[in-house]
Amino acid sequence: MIKPTVIFIMVITIAGHIYRKTNYKLYPKYEASEGYHTFLLAASTGMLLFVFSYIFVTDVSHYSFAKSIGAWFSSKLSILTPSVGQNFEIVNLISVLFFTIVFSWLVPKLKLFVASFREDSPLYNSWKAAARKDLTPEFTHLAFNSWEYGLPVALTLSNNKVYIGYISEIGIDSNDIHLLPILSGYRCDDTKDLVYLIDYSPVIRHILEEECTEGNGTTDVDLANEELDNDDSSSTIEPNDIYKKFAIAIPHREIIHANLHDTKYKKHFDRFRYDRSEVKAQTVKINSELIK
Repeated sequence: MIKPTVIFIMVITIAGHIYRKTNYKLYPKYEASEGYHTFLLAASTGMLLFVFSYIFVTDVSHYSFAKSIGAWFSSKLSILTPSVGQNFEIVNLISVLFFTIVFSWLVPKLKLFVASFREDSPLYNSWKAAARKDLTPEFTHLAFNSWEYGLPVALTLSNNKVYIGYISEIGIDSNDIHLLPILSGYRCDDTKDLVYLIDYSPVIRHILEEECTEGNGTTDVDLANEELDNDDSSSTIEPNDIYKKFAIAIPHREIIHANLHDTKYKKHFDRFRYDRSEVKAQTVKINSELIK
């Protein structure tokens, strides 16, 4: 038979695990932990929840309705385990453990609900803050910068292939980056210069208009999110579903370099290259005001 202490440790550890997995602020750090660090985080959090539940049950037990519920609960336990149901200390301990599990799920939900009134997108902001630390996968911070500034990301792979686009999916449990490409190319073997090869934008735009065309011939992409009014179909056309047709999954291990890439400034950098005869290093003047 399992010892009561083993059950006690297991329950509070499970409670701590649930709390940290559902807490929007603690989840990144907890997910990044490994081995006994994960166990210690879960066990310590569960113990704090147990203490909180113990105080809660102690205060509530003075009310008549709580005594009635306790008597009903004790009678139900006596059906299968009479020795347990008649032992008030064990019944009270089970009650505390029950509320420990309940609070492990309820408290994080309430914290997220309250935070949604105090700030916009608390979950997004929490992950953004975690991305600045060593708590998230590679390139997560770059993904947040891309979304914030509206700029695509250039990913150089180990085979010198380059994909430029917007990160559509990146997860803490995933080893891949899902990218919606707008340009692709390669880097020369000798100079490692970036050479554009394929422009995906016109093709995607054309397919968006074609796929989102309604039965009346309208090609407004904004109508893609509206439900079809005809009787033979009640589904919706989501542009995101069309984007997924072109999204590519790139393993983190294949990426050797990543950076934000603004295509409209590439030609300006090409004009001031030291390896070209018309540009000399000593003739290039740096505007210090732009650096500040």
